[in-house]
Amino acid sequence: MISCAMRNSFASEHGVDPAKIVLITPCVDLRRFDCLPSRSTIRGELGFSQEEFLIGMVAEFRGEKDHPTLLRAFRRVLDQVGHAKLLLAGGGGGGKGQETPTLFPRNSNTKGSAFD
Repeated sequence: MISCAMRNSFASEHGVDPAKIVLITPCVDLRRFDCLPSRSTIRGELGFSQEEFLIGMVAEFRGEKDHPTLLRAFRRVLDQVGHAKLLLAGGGGGGKGQETPTLFPRNSNTKGSAFD
């Protein structure tokens, strides 16, 4: 569990002694994000309008993250919401300087991106 509230809720729902549940707190100090710029400011800096529907994923580009499934799902979103944008951020998963893996094989019917 990552919080006391989650631990207590789980213990209550499942009749488990809270003392038997290990609490593992996030390794990131979330207070770093208390003073972020507004959404409109960030959208402006990234070149997106307020009307564009944005979906984002921050994760290493590794097999278990299954980015290809996300891209296929986004294709369906794009068919219904023509003004949608998908933002992906992450590294190659093997450390600094590792090349990011290809999400689509060269023989796929993409033209530089999954949605051309």
